[in-house]
Amino acid sequence: MRILKIISKAYAISVLDLLYKKGEMYFGEILKDLKIHKSNLSKLLSELEECELIESREVRVNKRFPKKYYKLTDKGIKTIKLCHELEKIEKKNMSSSFITIGNNNIIIGNANHITLKK
Repeated sequence: MRILKIISKAYAISVLDLLYKKGEMYFGEILKDLKIHKSNLSKLLSELEECELIESREVRVNKRFPKKYYKLTDKGIKTIKLCHELEKIEKKNMSSSFITIGNNNIIIGNANHITLKK
């Protein structure tokens, strides 16, 4: 249940998806791509790490502040792949819900998609 709780948080799936697509990234790169507040991202990354969906490592360059890099764990990879499968199922169900009404060739799908054919 912890995984469901954490992936339901804002930007959690976005972080996992980003790391899945781009591989290991440091905090600043993730922040730039997702455009969320620094403290929100920091808290989310900590929670994802506590659930063992991501792992981190620090790299120190030239006495500067260390860069913290994040990447998916095996558990994180399985989780985001499952999320992708669920999205496919949802899209398939949405696309197969079209009906034709009367002789007017009005095709109605879900509330997001209505097509009028002439």
